[in-house]
Amino acid sequence: MLNDEINSVVLFQLGIYAIFVALFFTLLIVLTKTFTKPIRDIVEDVDAIAGGDYDHEIRSSGVREFSQLEESISNMVEKIVGALDEKTVLLHELHHRVKNNLQIISGIIQLQSGSVGGTAAKEALLMCENRIRAIASVHESFYRADDISSVDSKEHFTSLAFNIIQSLCDYEDCRVNLELDIKKHRLPIDLVMPLSLVINEILSNSVKYAFAGRESGTIGIRFRLRDGRILLDVWDDGIGLPEDYEKHRQGSLGLTIVKRLIRDQLKGTMTVNTERGTWYSFDIPGDI
Repeated sequence: MLNDEINSVVLFQLGIYAIFVALFFTLLIVLTKTFTKPIRDIVEDVDAIAGGDYDHEIRSSGVREFSQLEESISNMVEKIVGALDEKTVLLHELHHRVKNNLQIISGIIQLQSGSVGGTAAKEALLMCENRIRAIASVHESFYRADDISSVDSKEHFTSLAFNIIQSLCDYEDCRVNLELDIKKHRLPIDLVMPLSLVINEILSNSVKYAFAGRESGTIGIRFRLRDGRILLDVWDDGIGLPEDYEKHRQGSLGLTIVKRLIRDQLKGTMTVNTERGTWYSFDIPGDI
C-alpha cells in the first residue's frame, strides 16, 4: 500500500511537471511568434525596397518596441529616394546637354560640308556627321527613358536605323527598304553606344556601295539575346563585297571602326557572308 501511495504521488508530480513544461513551451512559442513576426515583416519590407520598390511601405507591427525601428527605416528610405530622384534629374540633364552639344557639332560639320569642294571630302564629312548623330541618338534615348540605367533596344535601334537611312538617302538619292527583327530588351549605355556605331557604319556602307546600278534595295537588322549572348545581324541584298574584300577592309575606316568596337571593346566576334548580298553576324558576350 505504501508503494502504491508513493507511485501515485510520483505520477501526480510527473503530471504536474508535464503540464508545466507544456505550458512553458506554449508560452515560449506564443512569445516567439509575437516578437519574430514583426521582425520577419520588417525584413520582407526591406527586401522589397532593396529590390527597387521604393513605394513599398514599412508595415506597422503595433509593437511599441519596434515602432522606432520602423520609423527609422521609413525615414532612411525617404532620404534614399530623394537622393535617387536628384541623381536621376542630374543624369537626364547631362544626357540632354551632351546630346545638344553633339547636335551643334553635327550642324557645324553640315555647314562646313556645304563649302567644301570635291565629292570625297563631302562624303567624309557626311560620314563624320552620321557618326556624331549615332552617338547623340544614344544620349537622346537615355534622356527620354524613365529608367536612366538602360534603354529599350527595339525602340532605340529602330529609330536609329530609320534616321540613318533617311539622312543618307537624302544625300545619295536612293530608295531603301528596311526589314527589322529587333527583340525588346533593356540595354545599358556601355552596350548601346558601340552597337549603335556598328549599325551606323554598316548601314552607311550598304547605302553607299551595295546597290550600285540599282534603283532600290533592302537592308535588314536582326537583334536578339540567346543564352547570355548578344546576337546582331546586319545585312543587305546588294552586290556583295569584292573578292579582295580583306585587302579593302584594312583601308576602310568604317570597317576598321566596326572591327575595333566588336573585338576590342565588346570582346565579340564578327563573321561576313557574301553569298547573297552582304551579311554581317556579330556574337557578343552580354549576360543582361
